[in-house]
This record gives sequence, structure tokens and C-alpha cells, in this order.
Amino acid sequence: MLKNTGWISLYRKFTDWEWYDCANVKALFIHCLLKANRKTHLWRGVQIDEGQFVTSLEKLASELGMSVQQIRTALSKLKSTNEISVNSTNCYSLITVNNYVRYQGERARFEQAVQQTPNTRSTTNNKENKENKYKFTERNEDWNSDEYYCN
Repeated sequence: MLKNTGWISLYRKFTDWEWYDCANVKALFIHCLLKANRKTHLWRGVQIDEGQFVTSLEKLASELGMSVQQIRTALSKLKSTNEISVNSTNCYSLITVNNYVRYQGERARFEQAVQQTPNTRSTTNNKENKENKYKFTERNEDWNSDEYYCN
């Protein structure tokens, strides 16, 4: 099983989502994004695809600090708007985040770009460091933080 490493994309327009003001539904959906597989793998002979994860109502309730009934209600709302699909057996539930690739596609492209960047350091001497210090100070005056955020 993969450790909880990495990150997910969560766009600012998420605040316009129809379930955003419902705390339980929002918490469950974000939890589903965090728990969903990034890559397909086998679990006990069952193929778990990208955007899916195996869990149970009791486990979700425990992880989110909700009752099982609150989880059922939140799952029902997410299913009603086709955000997720749930396939249940007598042992576990397989939850699929519908459109997972659409939600997380930017993350995959970013990770691919980072992997292609060479991991080398350039060396500088003290004279270059002093020159860079002054250039850095001048650049800070014009720095616009909006350039560093996704829209």
C-alpha cells in the first residue's frame, strides 16, 4: 500500500460547487480525492483503478469523525450529482471518484514536468552571490504574488 505522500489539485472554483456549503459532503468528497488511487493496482485480486479506493462505511465514519448515517447521507448526495460511484460487497465498498482524471489532470502534468527537469546544481562564486543579492532585492520590489497561483 502506498504511503500518504504527494498532493491533490483543488481549484479555487471549488467554492462554487453545489455541495460546498454542506460540511459533511464537502469533507467526504475531499477525503475521497485524498484517498483515491493515483495509479491502477491490485488489492486482494481485485483491480483498483486510478480514482478508486476500497473502504467501508465504518472506516469512513471513523476517519472523518462522523456517524455511519452521516456518511450514508453524504454518499447519497455525492451519488445523486454523479460526483462518485459506490459498488458495495458484504466485505468492502469500492468508491470511484467520477472524473478523477479531470480533477487531478493538472497534477499529473506537473509531476511529469518535474520528473523531466534535470536535478543538477549550478555553482557560483562569492562575487556572483553579491551581484545576485542586489538583483534579488530589485526583483522583490516588482514581485506580484498573483503570478504564482493557479487561476
